[in-house]
Amino acid sequence: MIYLIINYFQKINGDGKMLGFPNYFQTYLDSVGMNKDCLKILLVTDKNTSQYRIPSNINIIECTLEEVYQKFYNFMHSIGAISTAEKNKIRTHEKTYNGLMKLCALKTVNRFLYEQELKDIGLKDGDFWGWADIDVIYGKISNVIPDFKKYDFIGSLGHFSLVKNKKECHKLMIDDSNFINALKRETYKSVDEREYVDILNKMPSDFKFLDIYNKICDKQFVPFIKNSFFSLKSETLHIEYDKEKLPHHYKNAATRNHKPLYIHFGIDFLNINNFNKSKVDSKLNIHSNFSISN
Repeated sequence: MIYLIINYFQKINGDGKMLGFPNYFQTYLDSVGMNKDCLKILLVTDKNTSQYRIPSNINIIECTLEEVYQKFYNFMHSIGAISTAEKNKIRTHEKTYNGLMKLCALKTVNRFLYEQELKDIGLKDGDFWGWADIDVIYGKISNVIPDFKKYDFIGSLGHFSLVKNKKECHKLMIDDSNFINALKRETYKSVDEREYVDILNKMPSDFKFLDIYNKICDKQFVPFIKNSFFSLKSETLHIEYDKEKLPHHYKNAATRNHKPLYIHFGIDFLNINNFNKSKVDSKLNIHSNFSISN
C-alpha cells in the first residue's frame, strides 16, 4: 500500500486574496478514489473541505501551519539536528511566503512528523510512504506500476516520490548531513528535488530505484517508466476518459498517448473549454472529453 502525506495551506495571491483549493480539486479527489486498491492519502490542511466529496482513502487532519512546524522542530530535535533552544525558538517566518514554500522541503520527512497518524490508517513495514501534489489527476497506479513493491525508492520529483517504509531507507535520509542541513534552512531551496536526488545518487547498489522521470538521477541502468506522467506547460492539453474512468492525454488526435500514471498541471486554476455537458459523469463529476488551457 502507498501512503502519501500532503500539506496544503492557505495561499495568498499578489492581490492579498486568500486562495482555496484548485478549481479542479474534485477531479483530483475522484482520481484518488479510483486507486483505493493501493493508495491512501493523509491530507494536512487548514482549509474547509466540507463542499467536496472526499473518498474513503483520504484522511484529513485539520491543522495550523504553526502546529506543522512545531512537529518538524520536534523531529529535528529528536535526531539531534537542532538544540532544545532552537526547538523552542519563537519564529515568524512560517506565516510568510517562504514559510509556505518550505513545506515542500518538510514533505520529505512527513512520515516522521505524522508517524502515529500513519500507523492509525494502516502504515506498516514494507509499505510505501511519500509525497505528492494535488495539482494532478491520477491514472490507475497499480496498472502503471504493478510491481512497485519490489523497489525501495520510486520517483525523484516533488509531485510524486515514494520511499519504502523500512529502517534502511530512512537511515539513508537521516544520516545524510547535506540533506539535514538543507532542512534547517529557513528558505526553500528545492530540498524535495535537489538534496533528495543527491541521496538517491549516493545510495548503495543493493537498493532498488524506479525512476519515473528518466535521467533525473545520475545512476546508470536505472529502470524507468516511459511517458509515465505529463505536465501542462503553455500548450492546450486534451484529456479523455475511457469506460474505466481512466485518463488519456493528447495534444491532438495524431498524438494521443497511453494511460499515464498521472497528469501534472502545475497551476491552481484551469480554463476548461470544449465542454460537452452530455458527456459529464454525474457520479464522478469528470468530463469524458474536454480540453484545458492555462
